[in-house]
Order: sequence, then structure tokens, then C-alpha cells
Amino acid sequence: MARTVKKPEERRVEFLLSAQKLFIEHGYYNTSVDDICKEMGVAKGLFYYYFKTKEDLVSQMVDHLWEGAVDDFMVIRDREDLNALEKLMLYSKERGEVKLQQTYLVELVMKEPHSPLVQQLTEKGIEVLAPILGEIIAGGVKEGFFDTEYPEEAAEFLIRGAQGQIRADLGDAEALIRSYIMTLDMWERVLGAEKGTFMSLLAEHEDDLRKFAEAAEKFEESNDITQDGGDG
Repeated sequence: MARTVKKPEERRVEFLLSAQKLFIEHGYYNTSVDDICKEMGVAKGLFYYYFKTKEDLVSQMVDHLWEGAVDDFMVIRDREDLNALEKLMLYSKERGEVKLQQTYLVELVMKEPHSPLVQQLTEKGIEVLAPILGEIIAGGVKEGFFDTEYPEEAAEFLIRGAQGQIRADLGDAEALIRSYIMTLDMWERVLGAEKGTFMSLLAEHEDDLRKFAEAAEKFEESNDITQDGGDG
């Protein structure tokens, strides 16, 4: 039987999806390059044809996730049947779903919050989200929902602030919910929105926040870091 030869991009995406599956099941640090290759049934050398290190794989994995997410956010931005406030609410819902897809990154944030990889992942989110969110906010200013002269700058400020709040007490569901309430309050104040404008989001996202906290707690309890020649 002839051996099936896959196209390079198809094989690269297969690596990304296989690694994501293992990271979700076992955690980033407890998944090695060997584990990923075993999952795919390929030789380890093939991994290094596509990726320099496991960190490089994670970076490309996040880029791959963002490619689809950005398209979804742009669709929200361009919808003519929604006002700016409704768009922002839907944006928040979609953003929460993206975070749930990336719970395996919680472990990286917890153990290496200041590492170049974590900083790169943070900046990537801001790079792709701030312009889209800024346009939604600008629309909200025109429609009278918000009052700010700096929509895109406000968008970046809010994204960074939300990331900082959500990193606190990742394994504690109640603390995470409290930080989310603080984030909603921050959004209202920065955007000049009416008090209570965003509080309905808490009820929508409370279950997701608890799931996120459970994922963080699982990783926090696992302190064994698998080493694989520096690449995990």
C-alpha cells in the first residue's frame, strides 16, 4: 500500500490540532514533543521540520486560532442589524468562547507570566483585537452609547486591563467572578457608558468563568514539569 503524503500546510495544522488536544487533556508542561509525535504517529524529526521548539508550536497555534476568531469578530463589527452596544455584547460572548478554547494557556500564564512567549501571546491578542474593538466603540460614540474621544486607544486600554484582572486568582472561581465584575465596571467608566450597561454579561459568562477557574485549578495542582531537551 502506498504511503499517504500530506501537503505541508495540512501536516502543520495537524500538528497544531494534535498538540492542542493533548495540552487540554494533560497540560502544556506535561505534554512533550514525543507525546505529540506519538499522537500523530510520526517521527520526531518531522516535528522539527515545522517548528523550532514547542514554544514555536504554541505561538503558531495561537495564530491559527486567531485567524478564525478575527473573521468572526469582523463579521460582528460589520453587522448592520445590530447597534454598537449589541455588537460589543456579542463581541464579549465570542471572546469568552475563544478563551475557553485556550484554557491550556492558563498554565503558561500561571507559571511563566513574564516569559517572552506569554508576552508575545498577549501582544498578538491586542494587535488583532484593538482595531476591531476600536471601530465598534467609535460606532457606539456616534450612536450615543459611549463618550470617549479615543476609541482605539480605549480599546487597547480595556483589553490590557481585562487581561490583567483575569490573571488574578485564576484557580479561585469567586475571585475570578469578582475580577470580572471589576472589569465590567472599568469598561463602563472608560467608555463613558451608563452605569450597569454591561452587568448583564455577568449572568451570561458566570458558567464560563467557573469552567475557566476549574481548568486553572487543575493546572495549579499539577506541579510536575516534563522536560524534553529544552522543548518540553
